[in-house]
Order: sequence, then structure tokens, then C-alpha cells
Amino acid sequence: MDMRKEAERLGLRVEKKIKHIRRKVNGEDNDYISKGKVEGLYPHIFTVRMEAGYVVSFRYNEILGKESEGRVKLV
Repeated sequence: MDMRKEAERLGLRVEKKIKHIRRKVNGEDNDYISKGKVEGLYPHIFTVRMEAGYVVSFRYNEILGKESEGRVKLV
């Protein structure tokens, strides 16, 4: 399966707003939510400029729900 194409089919594109939900922070089960906008789509990752100004890269499986530590939701 081409995860990038599947994520694009779900609506992932440059300038799309996302919400990153991380389940574990510092070894504790807490929800940590951050928001940002997609800046670039690459073969195995996509980059997001977060509201705080830094850039983060995510794997496509974080959008597709196949990552255990965190999830990326399109908003």
C-alpha cells in the first residue's frame, strides 16, 4: 500500500491544518495536543509547521492510525 496516496485520499495536502495527539508524555498516559499546518509532502514523511513556529516531520502511518504513540488528525 502507498501510505502517502492513502493519506492524500483522506484529505492530506499542503496548507491543511492538523492536530497532533500524543498519548504518552514523559512516561505518563496524558493527552498532549499540538496544532499546525502541513508544509510539505515527501515519499515517506510529511512536514508540519506547528503553531509555536517549529517544524516537525511525521510518518504517513500516524494519519492512517497505525502508530501506537501518537495520532495526527486532519482538521
